[in-house]
Amino acid sequence: METQIFTEYPVTVTTTETQIEVESPDTTVAFDPTRAVDGYIKSPVHRCEVYKRSNRFLIAGRDWVPELLDNDGLGLRHQLYQCSSIQEWNFVYLSNSPDRYEWKAQGRLGSYPKRCIEKMGTEAGAPVPIKCNEYDIL
Repeated sequence: METQIFTEYPVTVTTTETQIEVESPDTTVAFDPTRAVDGYIKSPVHRCEVYKRSNRFLIAGRDWVPELLDNDGLGLRHQLYQCSSIQEWNFVYLSNSPDRYEWKAQGRLGSYPKRCIEKMGTEAGAPVPIKCNEYDIL
């Protein structure tokens, strides 16, 4: 079955058996192709932003494995803590996200947040591997 992706902006699409990755000038989003419905993927399963100068991060997600994510994101926090100390941790459930995200986590890691999040994401319940966008601000 062919999967079609419609966007307002030009994108680069890379596909494998386990992941569809859509990259635009602003963001890269990973999709699980098994979640396509009638050939359409409705929205991303996560968003990840990392700010190099401050080691801040923001992760938003949906459809993660609840037993691994755990209540109030404690599973995610535990996985990230294996890489580095975490400061300013904030986890909230979302109810009206336009991208249908179910929750958002943010904070500051002591070091290498991009590598840590991408490594630990699936162990914390992400349905597909995480790829974070890295910014040089904040």
